[in-house]
Amino acid sequence: MDVFTYFRFVFWFLFCLSVIMFAVTAFQRTERLNTFGLGFLVVTIIGTSVILLGTEGFIVDAYALGGDTVTTYLCLATCGISSLAFVTHIWRGVRREKRQDSRRGY
Repeated sequence: MDVFTYFRFVFWFLFCLSVIMFAVTAFQRTERLNTFGLGFLVVTIIGTSVILLGTEGFIVDAYALGGDTVTTYLCLATCGISSLAFVTHIWRGVRREKRQDSRRGY
């Protein structure tokens, strides 16, 4: 049985991009990415990943090939880590604002 693995490198690239984006948002000292830019990256990465997974499903069904479970798990991991990066950015922003307010005495 053949396995369709042609999109696997794209999923690995998107996964690595998500991990780098999460590392930048989790360990940054100053705000390098604003919320709009990070949100745009998250929506783009998740959208590309989901569209590629759907396209792979159509191709696999059309040619009766065996699906690739690795790309499915990579898509899920990419969506999860990208969402986690956005939530981490929002959470750190709220904590940073509270810390600045406590220093001002409000």
